[in-house]
Amino acid sequence: MPSGQADTAAGPMHMVAHPGERHEKRMSWTGVPHAARRQVRLVAGDDLFTAVHRLLDAEGADGAVFTIVSGSRKALTLMTGGPGIEMPMSFHGPFEVEAPADVLGGAGVTGIDEAGSRFTHSHAAFRDASGRGVG
Repeated sequence: MPSGQADTAAGPMHMVAHPGERHEKRMSWTGVPHAARRQVRLVAGDDLFTAVHRLLDAEGADGAVFTIVSGSRKALTLMTGGPGIEMPMSFHGPFEVEAPADVLGGAGVTGIDEAGSRFTHSHAAFRDASGRGVG
């Protein structure tokens, strides 16, 4: 297999180099006035991002970091990332996962984008009904 590639159940993974100048500063952080810990339990029909956004609205919070720790879904639809055509990376899908799907784990971040709308990005892994790992 060529360098920068790995074979997965979903097919080969490829190394993608983002265009443009590499910036010296790769990470920055800022303090927050408080960091409350909350638990969200999804119920049938809930979308993960909608549930997280609903909690943030109730808390009056602009953003959060979250973990996905356990559970099972009777229906699961995923988007995946991969090489793009016009941009180096693109979203692909949505893909229906063979249900039920068990949560293996995940994490995400949510905040406000440049247009003032909520934006959420997560990575998560699940085990589908046939036992295959997907995410």
